[in-house]
Amino acid sequence: MTEISKHDALVLLTQAAFIPRLSYFLRTSPGPSQQTSDEFNNELRMSFQTIFNVFFDDKGWRQAILPVNMGGLGLGVVAELAPSAFLSSAAATASLQDKILPMNVAYQDDLRLETFWRWCTVYGDIMDINVCSQKKWNEPFLNVSKSKLDELNDSPSDKARLMAVRSELGSAWLRAIPSTACGTRLDNGSIRVSLCLRLGLPVVSGYRCLCGADVFQLGHHGLSCRLGSGRQARHSAMNDYTCRLFQKADIPAVKEPAAYYLKATSGQMVTLWYRAERYINYTAREQGSAAVKAADFKNTKYKHLNDNTRVFVPICMETFGPVDKQTQLFFDNIGTKIVEKSGDPNDKIYI
Repeated sequence: MTEISKHDALVLLTQAAFIPRLSYFLRTSPGPSQQTSDEFNNELRMSFQTIFNVFFDDKGWRQAILPVNMGGLGLGVVAELAPSAFLSSAAATASLQDKILPMNVAYQDDLRLETFWRWCTVYGDIMDINVCSQKKWNEPFLNVSKSKLDELNDSPSDKARLMAVRSELGSAWLRAIPSTACGTRLDNGSIRVSLCLRLGLPVVSGYRCLCGADVFQLGHHGLSCRLGSGRQARHSAMNDYTCRLFQKADIPAVKEPAAYYLKATSGQMVTLWYRAERYINYTAREQGSAAVKAADFKNTKYKHLNDNTRVFVPICMETFGPVDKQTQLFFDNIGTKIVEKSGDPNDKIYI
């Protein structure tokens, strides 16, 4: 894993070779011993740190084991998920077992019952043993883990981060297939920074920025520093990408002036990719509120552009993914236009 692209390694670990195969193995047995599970989890944690050059604290690891839609990476915990996987598989195959085994002999699956009572000891008698859905068996553990994670991340910045990465678009990059041709492959440095920002892990060593501000280990300052080149580069990249979407939909488009307006027959857009301190208190309470406030500000500032010949549409995207309704509607509409032009329904997914 250390010899290949970090993006490829991440996909192999979480979606292809490792975690899915582990889940399949756990469905066929009641699970390893606690000692074996702890050793496996420690090995997984150390290996992940080595491959991606990150350091997990307890909060970061607790988040990483959660599913992607809960803000994690879907790594899971063997000791906690093994009983759920086994019980769901046993329930799903119970009728098949009855058909295979002789009908004149009464069988009792002691291993299944033992695993079930052990699960009930931890989470209570809240589940019927015949439930076949592993997702339902996992819910009690995931809900407890999510609650503990929220308790540990009690600062406004951490709350804002967790709410953002749990949004619909906050985890889109984790589900994207790395493809150089499609432009969805991230370089090794981007993967490391993205993982650290998502999990709240240290990115850099603390130092004093040229702008006079103190840069802390989490690396958030670089996202909004007025002297940083990355902010303008992301702004320009978003403009270029939006322009290519228009061209792909066969809609004439031109950027005018560069990196500020994107003028097309269907309207004008201003892109925003920004994580500023003044938005933290808002985003800690409501998901995507920074994008909404930015869109409201742009709509007010450029309301004179809305006339009989033009339509102004702000494109506002937070660093961690959330967007406002206008931006979401814009991408939905442009995606529909691209699909109509190409005939490939997957084109909308690639956006």
